[in-house]
Amino acid sequence: MLSEAVDSNELLQESKIAYQTLLDNSFDAIIAIDSEGMITIWNHRAESMFGWNTEEVIGKPLTQTIIPSTFHEAHTEGLKRFIATKESRVLNQRLELTALHRNGYEIPIEISICASTFRGRPTFTAIIKDITENKNALKEMRLKKEEFKVLHEVAQSLQDSETMEGMLHNAMEAISQSKGLHVENKAGVFLVDEDKNTLRLASILGKFPKGFLENQNEIPFYNIPYGRCYSSGEILINNYCQFKPHRLGPFGDLTNYGTYVIPLKSRMKVVGVLFLYTPEPPPGYEGSTEILQSIGSLMGNAIQHRKFERKIHQQNKKLNRLNALKNKFLGIASHDLRNPLYAIMSYSDVLADGSLGEMNDQQRAILQKIAKSGNHMCNLLENLLDVSRIESGQFSLKKSPQDINTIVKDQVDKYQLAAKEKNIDLHFKSDISPTLTVDQCSMIQVMDNFIGNAIKFSPNNTKICVRTETSNSHFRFLVKDEGPGISEEDQKLAFCEFQTLGSKPTGGEKSTGLGLAISKKLIQLHGGKVGIISQIGEGSTFYFDLPVQKEATPDT
Repeated sequence: MLSEAVDSNELLQESKIAYQTLLDNSFDAIIAIDSEGMITIWNHRAESMFGWNTEEVIGKPLTQTIIPSTFHEAHTEGLKRFIATKESRVLNQRLELTALHRNGYEIPIEISICASTFRGRPTFTAIIKDITENKNALKEMRLKKEEFKVLHEVAQSLQDSETMEGMLHNAMEAISQSKGLHVENKAGVFLVDEDKNTLRLASILGKFPKGFLENQNEIPFYNIPYGRCYSSGEILINNYCQFKPHRLGPFGDLTNYGTYVIPLKSRMKVVGVLFLYTPEPPPGYEGSTEILQSIGSLMGNAIQHRKFERKIHQQNKKLNRLNALKNKFLGIASHDLRNPLYAIMSYSDVLADGSLGEMNDQQRAILQKIAKSGNHMCNLLENLLDVSRIESGQFSLKKSPQDINTIVKDQVDKYQLAAKEKNIDLHFKSDISPTLTVDQCSMIQVMDNFIGNAIKFSPNNTKICVRTETSNSHFRFLVKDEGPGISEEDQKLAFCEFQTLGSKPTGGEKSTGLGLAISKKLIQLHGGKVGIISQIGEGSTFYFDLPVQKEATPDT
């Protein structure tokens, strides 16, 4: 019997040790109270969670430790109710409450309470989990969600608005509706005027306090809260500013208001300032200030983009006016110059045919030079007129179905004499002849230019091949010569107006510098494109492509 008693005591002692070990190593606070509300168990986790040592709290009322004063009465009444009726509203469930730390601040907790009986009296054990991190994480998640929402809405408003003022107004509305920023429906955007070193009021949301700006729409840099103006004229505003209620110079009597001030930046350059008013002193924005800086960047970039758009639009209008003036001048000048030039050419012809008397060899040589120069001038004037008509939209194509190979052959035949003078072998190799709907005169003009240039820039005793190719989608006209070739730099300029390339005519011929530019415009009017294939020392191939329209097949 004695040994059995010893064994029972040992088991009891081991059980107490295991129980205490379990309590001390628990990740949760474990607290027990008796029916009087006195603390009977307080484990190590409870010590670290609430700041009380076990020796300090055992036998002490729970209301004097972790229960906030607002819940004292409810706690006491709950104990009495359970002892009298065995009914409870809090037992055997998980509750989220707040508990008091020894230093006076409250901790969000999750608590589970169960009741048991010890020596005939009820006892209550609570398992308590500190959920501060969980609460903070949920709060941060909600805050981030609100931030992303307002950023999306601000970005959408900046994109959808047509005018600068409308864009800024819509962005401020989106910001004012954000729950996270605690902003009242009052805001203003000021844009930087670098020429005047001032901020200019661009858009207002809501009704501002009395005396706001005092009827002024511009604020000097030196009078901006948290703003400074360096000798360079640069404006500096802290990335995120708060104002507590007080009078802010030109911003009126803000006694009952707080203010956020956010610089609107584009690539680190301040392009404006956003003022947001709060119905009370700024709450020291609970979330990250990154949201305010992100809003500032979004709006700053949008403002700068709109400014660039407006500047480009104004420049384009100016360029269009200048281009129209140029075309008008070219048209007038070409028309006015043609009449006296034709008169000179006519009088030269009269002198050359001998009807006014015979001329000596020197006089004939001079007349030939006059005629040659006159022809070059006539070509230049015709080209100028073509450029003027095309760019002003007055050039109309007279399209009709044409056998394109027939047109090519005619132009090759026309240039045989010019090629023979330089002992150039000019030949034509055709593909299947397509029927294209084109302006015949334009095609002749382009082909003449390509073939004429090939002869003009080819050395004597070489070959020029004119070729046509047809595929399912396009027709190609090519002129390949054995000239000096064209560099990559010159190829980029070849179809531009008034360009003089590195290659020179081999027979002293003249060039207006407009032929290829006009050819490109004519082909583009037909929906086609021009191009060059060339390498220095290996000749050049000039070509143009025209789309081939497929004939509709009858329904079967």
